[in-house]
Amino acid sequence: MQNSDSGDSIARWWPPAALLGLVLLAWCSSTAIWSPADFGRPAAYLEDPSKSDIVAVYTGIKAGTEGQATPFFWKTVRRLNAPFEA
Repeated sequence: MQNSDSGDSIARWWPPAALLGLVLLAWCSSTAIWSPADFGRPAAYLEDPSKSDIVAVYTGIKAGTEGQATPFFWKTVRRLNAPFEA
C-alpha cells in the first residue's frame, strides 16, 4: 500500500524547486560559473562597467551602513559636499 502523502509532497514542492533550478541556471549562464572550481574565483563585476550597476549598488549599501540612505526615501549623501543634493 502506497502512502498518498508522498504524492502530495512532490506536487507541492516541484514548482519552487523548478523555479530555483531556472534561477540557478540563469545565474550560472550570466556569470559563466559552471563548475565547482569556478566558484573559487571572484566574479568580474567591473570587467565592463558600462554594463554593470554594481558600483551604484555598493555605494548605496555603503551609504545605508552610514545612515545616510534609507529604503523608500530620498537619498542624500552629505559627505559628497555637493551644493544641493547628490
